[in-house]
Amino acid sequence: DALPIYIGDLAQFPYEEQLYWKSFNEWPEAAISERAYKIDILGDWDTQYDPLNSLKNTIRQLDKSPPEWWTPRGETLSDATRYPAMDSTKEWADEIMALDQLLVEGFLVKQLKAMAEEGGRKLDPNWGSLKVMQEVLIVKGLSEQRAKAVVAPIQKVHGLRSEVKGHATTDKKKKAEFEARTEHGNFRAHFTQMAADCDKALNEILSSFQIVI
Repeated sequence: DALPIYIGDLAQFPYEEQLYWKSFNEWPEAAISERAYKIDILGDWDTQYDPLNSLKNTIRQLDKSPPEWWTPRGETLSDATRYPAMDSTKEWADEIMALDQLLVEGFLVKQLKAMAEEGGRKLDPNWGSLKVMQEVLIVKGLSEQRAKAVVAPIQKVHGLRSEVKGHATTDKKKKAEFEARTEHGNFRAHFTQMAADCDKALNEILSSFQIVI
């Protein structure tokens, strides 16, 4: 995210440069954000929960000591995953794909299959990593219903990626866009909720594996 510029910063510019900036001056469309006011004006730490940053931090910690079923994601993927800045369908779709790459593609299906089969679960050879993870969670002691609920938010992201960035029909894309806007108001709010749900889901998965972050 770009750093904010305040009027005090402009005072450091040469006078001619100040006049140049003044020519673009316009009345603000909204008040300063609560986060910016707290950090930049009051000089306090921002302790408000940020779901995407929390998820990224969990993944960074997981990368440091990755279990056998996880492939480290790295800072490049982490940096590439951001909140949609504008209510743009393309940007929203791009960020969903980035979130999917950051989280979903970290799960290694081969290793998860071995764990599930060792626990007595019968698997379909065509199952992907998230369905297999669900079976592993059952082996870890979760009920089938609970295991399904834990993995569901991550499956939602993966499914949405196919709908908005894959080869889904135009009708499916439009339906996904309509539902996101109708249920959350805008794409950023929708993405924020997905990040929060995935953050909770990943932490529940790690808890089932008795992995402490």
